[in-house]
Amino acid sequence: MLSEFPRISLKGGEYAYKEGDPADRSFLLLTGGIEIRKSSGSPLVQQIRPGRLFGVIDIIAKRGRVNDARCTKDSQLILIPDDYITDSVSQTDAFLQAIIRISCERITQLYPDLW
Repeated sequence: MLSEFPRISLKGGEYAYKEGDPADRSFLLLTGGIEIRKSSGSPLVQQIRPGRLFGVIDIIAKRGRVNDARCTKDSQLILIPDDYITDSVSQTDAFLQAIIRISCERITQLYPDLW
């Protein structure tokens, strides 16, 4: 299934997205590394390693990007369109939909300075 989605290569220092960008896709990191920060030079929010998905919360929350995602080294990523995420969530059981949405809300409430 993931083979149908486009792949991109980014150099170290390039951004997958920046704060304020539209949340129109999520990413699966294949190789390299990504650091998530509120803005350039601010404290590290999260370090993304290969095999991890990122950029999903902003899609589920239906808002623009609230952090920067910058490559720490040359990286390969799979781009997962926002409609794939939203369609997948909407096709799941209503109880699981509620758990997903509540979890995203709680994460952003627990860490308001980061989100």
